[in-house]
Amino acid sequence: MQKGEPRKSSFPLLKEFLDLKSAEVRAIVQLEALVNLRREISYAMDDLVPGEVMQRVRLVDIQLEKFSFILLAGINSTNLKWATTLHAMSLGMESIKLSGIQTVESGSILSELKQVSESDPPRVKASAERCVRFCDDFTKQTAELFEESVNVVGEAFNVDQHAVSVFIEAEVRSTIVFQFSRTASWAMRNVRAVLGQPPWDVLFPGTATGSLLFAHSISEIPEHELQQPRVAVVDRAEGDEDIPHAIKGIVLGHELPHLSHLGVRARQAKVVFINSEDTTTFKDFKKAWTSNSEDWVKLVVSLGVEPLRMEDAADSSRAEGVSDTHEKVVIDIPEPVAKRALVVAATDVRIST
Repeated sequence: MQKGEPRKSSFPLLKEFLDLKSAEVRAIVQLEALVNLRREISYAMDDLVPGEVMQRVRLVDIQLEKFSFILLAGINSTNLKWATTLHAMSLGMESIKLSGIQTVESGSILSELKQVSESDPPRVKASAERCVRFCDDFTKQTAELFEESVNVVGEAFNVDQHAVSVFIEAEVRSTIVFQFSRTASWAMRNVRAVLGQPPWDVLFPGTATGSLLFAHSISEIPEHELQQPRVAVVDRAEGDEDIPHAIKGIVLGHELPHLSHLGVRARQAKVVFINSEDTTTFKDFKKAWTSNSEDWVKLVVSLGVEPLRMEDAADSSRAEGVSDTHEKVVIDIPEPVAKRALVVAATDVRIST
């Protein structure tokens, strides 16, 4: 930008950010100054007409967005505390909103995060869960946007298939949403400990049935030898593996970022996936089922009070695939009523309606 751009009132915020950027201060302080500057630029953009000045300002904002990724990554790599985490989540979500990503939902979550306090763990958990869902939805929408065109272009230019397959994940992981998901995951993990809840993190809920398989790592699972659906209990994963087609459910022995390559692939393939945040809990689970290796089991993963349940399914039908665990309610609307718009006051709602 040139002197006086985007407007004179922006100069104090620009100077503050540049001074802090070159000073030895905490990343959270720099991120706050950066968000303040981006907010000012966003307001100023409303008064600019399309042209050279707007283009320069827009390019500056893009570079600030990239730097916010670096700052939030630095915050995530430190020994996080509750006050820092909640502040970082608020700043991260505002950065996402300023980048124009799902502005209505991100704005709503931002308002919620500004009211959250570490003294209210249940509310922190609810807000963190909403943040994680936001990140998952962003990943899903990005995949739906690019998936078909990426395959077509990759094939047309004879691009290596692996490069084509990881393009979407790479795009997601290069955005501020990826770093924000790491911050939200820290909040989820620690608030579960505060509330005394089971140390399991759900990456993709659902129900999966198949023959029980134990493996040290996903990369060691011999896909060509799998002739039937499998539910895998896995000790380790690097996070960049592909999931064998026969695997319908995974119980992993350690934490995994929600937006890792493996996590994204699991959601795309609708593979039921849950990982443990506690080594002892995973070892106990594994020990309880070791004698059932190769038996037919049903894995149920949910976002409720009981995140993980596995049971013997030897007597049940061996239907392949994954089924939705959400209860479906059928509402019978009489024909005359169904033909007109339904607007019902909340006070008039009864169980029968």
